[in-house]
Amino acid sequence: MDKIRIIRPKYIENIVIESNSFELIEHIKEFYGEYAVPAEGDSPSIIINEVEGKAEIAYPDERVVCDDALLSLSEYLFDHTEIDSDFFAMHAGAVEFGGRAYIFTAPTGTGKTTLTAYLLSRGFGYITDDCALIAKSTMNVFPYSKPLHLRDGGMLVLKDSGIELDTKQIVRRYVDRYVWTPQNTIERELPLGGIFFLNRQSGENSAEKLSQKEAIAELMISPITHFEIDMNYLAFLKKLADVGCERIVYDDMSFVEERINHHGQ
Repeated sequence: MDKIRIIRPKYIENIVIESNSFELIEHIKEFYGEYAVPAEGDSPSIIINEVEGKAEIAYPDERVVCDDALLSLSEYLFDHTEIDSDFFAMHAGAVEFGGRAYIFTAPTGTGKTTLTAYLLSRGFGYITDDCALIAKSTMNVFPYSKPLHLRDGGMLVLKDSGIELDTKQIVRRYVDRYVWTPQNTIERELPLGGIFFLNRQSGENSAEKLSQKEAIAELMISPITHFEIDMNYLAFLKKLADVGCERIVYDDMSFVEERINHHGQ
């Protein structure tokens, strides 16, 4: 049985995975990059046995049988995210420009990862593609720069934009991704420069600066974990809103690039 530890920065606990599948452990390493480290001797949090095309998984709170352990594991880790109470975490991407962090969130499946890859190819620094961590006390954004996972469609969009990435393809029963580890990663906390709420729509490129009230309404549905709505929480959301929030509808990724550039000037 092989073991691997998934380190999740600023999360309450890390996860130790034990599996009888060497291939699965290798795929986990590729999916999580530097956040997957050896865990020899550590007691497992999750045990995965792959037998005849099926995976039997013992999670801390349930047991499941599934067709693809990597897909199930990814979904489980996303759904069971415990964040340190000193941090506000958004399911969002974030890049660095001019020494500041710019966060962008978008509906699932609308090209957030493709946009992140595009921006990095344009010289932006990589902070995260999955979990934007904002310290409540300082409003600084902390990096979580695990590898990007691109689909065929995203790779085609990037290729049409003249962008070629050095990726490794991982093909499993229900997982087919191109894994890319950017080189221009940010390893320090950065002050927050702005937040963008994105939606991709063919033939339209428009931006709207949100009022404080509108921004707070968007931010209240953005965190990964649940927060009790009290005066302290609302005061923090007001501070986030005052940093500057925009709603962007885009077709061209270069339009988002321009908005970040404009915001940072």
